[in-house]
Amino acid sequence: MIGATLFAFLIPGVLQGIGTVVGGGEIFQFSAEAGSSPEVEFNPLTLVFNVAATIVSLVISAVVLRLVLDIVDGNQVSFGGMFTRINFVQVLIAAVVLGIATFIGALLCVLPGLAVIFLTFFTNHFIVAKGESAIQAIGSSFRLVSANLGQCALLALLGFLCALAGLLACCIGLFVAVPVISIAGAFAFRRLQNEPAREF
Repeated sequence: MIGATLFAFLIPGVLQGIGTVVGGGEIFQFSAEAGSSPEVEFNPLTLVFNVAATIVSLVISAVVLRLVLDIVDGNQVSFGGMFTRINFVQVLIAAVVLGIATFIGALLCVLPGLAVIFLTFFTNHFIVAKGESAIQAIGSSFRLVSANLGQCALLALLGFLCALAGLLACCIGLFVAVPVISIAGAFAFRRLQNEPAREF
């Protein structure tokens, strides 16, 4: 799990770093000289590498989630099995839909954006574990979290504190915190639906 977490952090970071070096920094660069109108310079290479890093990050997150679900379900874990039984297209569609919804929510005094993130936490779980479409998974996550608000709020709080502890430990602790949070989320996903889950 720690190796998978390192992989999930490293590859997107490398792609974004390459995009920054090759593209020259920001996607849009603004410059203005005295007596002249402001100019906007667009760096397409930076955009391409940032988009690629985002897509790779989403794919890796889904793969890691498949691994975590297999661990929680007590299934045999293999490297090849991590890349199977995942509809990556639906994962990407869900990310776009939720990204737009979260952005709109953030514009409405932030709290609605946080509510979107909270209520749709199990979206990828439903896509990976149940094979649902992006829209179905978003609805399923909303219903599951809404029906278990107290338990999900506690899970979110403990996950936040665990991540914070990882950050305070010079960020190295994240390589322990992220697997713990991932396994806790998958375990809660099964138990909240009264489905069998491996005891730890």
